[in-house]
Amino acid sequence: MVRFGGADSWFGIGVDVSGSTAIVGSHGAAYLFEEQGPNWTQTAELTSSGGCFGERVAICGSRAVIADPYEGVDQGAVYVFKNADTGWQEDDKLLPEAPLDWCSYDYFGWGVAISGPVALVGARTLGDYGKAYVYEDSGTTWQQTARLTSDPLPDWFSDGVAISGSTV
Repeated sequence: MVRFGGADSWFGIGVDVSGSTAIVGSHGAAYLFEEQGPNWTQTAELTSSGGCFGERVAICGSRAVIADPYEGVDQGAVYVFKNADTGWQEDDKLLPEAPLDWCSYDYFGWGVAISGPVALVGARTLGDYGKAYVYEDSGTTWQQTARLTSDPLPDWFSDGVAISGSTV
């Protein structure tokens, strides 16, 4: 059952829909709902140890990405969940491959999107220009396949991200 923690829960801070499944983010959790006729029924509550887990969410079919852009010292992290026979399970944790790309105040996960086996993660990077990262599901792990930057470099590049098929 959804636990509304008052004004601090920020229920609905992130929302996405895929087919008849909706994911709703909140501080500390993400909730899955299934459309059943005229009603939406909660089917899962996904949690992690991060207090801001659930601030950014995206879903595509049986995969969901859920971010905590403040994990660590605002470095951020993104968690991948899969809906298997036993329900939604954490599949992987995404971080940038290059250690220098994961620094304090990078806010990795400020933007998230997913389309099939491809996930897109934005890191707005305080005082810098931001980056976006592409990850692909190899079947056993998620691999970073691209690091995107912009030229000229606008402020907060990747503050919001979207993906459709293989187009980011």
